[in-house]
Amino acid sequence: MTVTKNSTGTNVHTMFNSADNSLIIYGEGEMNNYNPEKPLENSTVIEDVYIKEGITYIGNKIFLDATELASVHIPSTVTTIGENPFVGCASLTQMTLHQRNKHFKVENDVLFDINQTRIISYFKTKDEDEYIIPESIIKIENSSISKNK
Repeated sequence: MTVTKNSTGTNVHTMFNSADNSLIIYGEGEMNNYNPEKPLENSTVIEDVYIKEGITYIGNKIFLDATELASVHIPSTVTTIGENPFVGCASLTQMTLHQRNKHFKVENDVLFDINQTRIISYFKTKDEDEYIIPESIIKIENSSISKNK
């Protein structure tokens, strides 16, 4: 087992465990947005992400092409999620929100803002021929629905 520590923000750090391909994101404040010159380390093998209390922002495209990512756990302190954070996450099947998170909700395997005006992620493993977009939606993130199985 190898544990690799890194950072993805001023006061935000990551710890990757190679034994179970899990990533823990911890600290205080905002995660960085995706940077092609410094992508999230081990992103192609990450299976589970645990974002700890204290993190307030999930960066734009931060998990870009994390093709093995199956589950993400979001704490109550996350108040903002950037654009397309899960684009290319073809294995994403589970999103767990802390029960006190008042900013987002998951319904029928779709991640919405709490007012259900924005689709942030439509899980790529959904096996539906049709999805009826709620009338309240005013924004669908680019690539949040594309490449669905």
